[in-house]
Amino acid sequence: MHVRAELDRYLACGILAHGFVRVRCPECRDDIVVAYSCKGRGFCPSCGGRQMADRAARWVDSLLPAVAWRQWVLTLPWRLRLRAAWRPTVVTAVLDRFVGAVRAELRRELRGRGGRGGELAAVTAVQRFGSALNLNVHLHVLVADGLWVDGPHSVHPKFVPLRVTDAIVERVVARTWRSVERWLLSEGLVEPDRFDEHADPEDTTQLALWQASADLTAATGDRAGLPIRRERLPRPRRPRRETPKRTRRPRHARFGGFDLHAARRVGKSDRAALERLCRYLLRPALAVHRLTRLEDGRYRYGFKAPWSDGTVALIFEPMELVERLVALVPPARANLVRYHGILAPNHRWRRAISPPRRHDGRCWHRPELPAAAGARVPWAELLRRTFLVDVLRCERCGARREVLWPAVPPGPIAWGI
Repeated sequence: MHVRAELDRYLACGILAHGFVRVRCPECRDDIVVAYSCKGRGFCPSCGGRQMADRAARWVDSLLPAVAWRQWVLTLPWRLRLRAAWRPTVVTAVLDRFVGAVRAELRRELRGRGGRGGELAAVTAVQRFGSALNLNVHLHVLVADGLWVDGPHSVHPKFVPLRVTDAIVERVVARTWRSVERWLLSEGLVEPDRFDEHADPEDTTQLALWQASADLTAATGDRAGLPIRRERLPRPRRPRRETPKRTRRPRHARFGGFDLHAARRVGKSDRAALERLCRYLLRPALAVHRLTRLEDGRYRYGFKAPWSDGTVALIFEPMELVERLVALVPPARANLVRYHGILAPNHRWRRAISPPRRHDGRCWHRPELPAAAGARVPWAELLRRTFLVDVLRCERCGARREVLWPAVPPGPIAWGI
């Protein structure tokens, strides 16, 4: 049901017949209308772009303290990806054990310096998609490069920066694998999920779509079970030469099917780079500029970089593209953003580590934003920041437009702007 509702809202997104807001210039009386959006969290590129810009700005302005941050990317084994997509509890279990492993290794590093205890700050974005619109559940965890310990007063913790080494990354992925294996064994989830004849047909169909999306095959129609068509570049013949020694990637480790990469780091003073990294974590699944419609009615979805076999794009039949989009819709009531450690709700140190504000309550590095800490970015500012379109600026005289009463048609509509 939630997939059908997501598709219905997407089909009404941005259409004036389903509701709009009218803005008028008080000087020259020029007015325009701005359509409502669906606020979908599956594959809508425009709504996903606004949500990405909104949440990234709020993180940088009122949540993430001014310390160094590191991105940890945990890729799940193949045998866990479909299970994690089907059961949100699996994602929660893996994420809790991974964050616990990172906390334990950072505390171990702190003990080597003579410290004790310590609490981390981390936020996770659960991504369900890969570069080919395929189902690929993996975790992007933004972790502070250090721990907070008790200072002179318990309400004012002290931050201790720590250095993340290759050995720490290797121990984290190994500890995560052992903990996840123990949990799977205790829950009886070692064997793959099976559905009997009494299973809900809608659930069985959705599982088949997810499996085909993960395997890059077609799920329905005449090409059911066949691989998705690929566009490859001819591989040029290169002169034979000695194979150079393969250099080891820094802060990258694999163990038991888990792949962990932790090389991306942002310094404490580069807030612009931190916001770009947050946008990368929160980016939508579908990149519209990479999707083109061919003359024969099929769709081409290009890649940012060619694959190792020379594949530069996938060619979808219309129904195959719909199958991919349906598989990207997350289950209902499954949180895609999680907060850990000090950033968790109701933690006693959360307010103490928030970014410093000016005397009027605004941000030092972005004084034009509203003063309320944690407040959402106004919709007009969000549109300007995301799509570089200022709907409240009159193109005729340059004055600021005013928002009039929104026009709402009868019946169910999407959310406001």
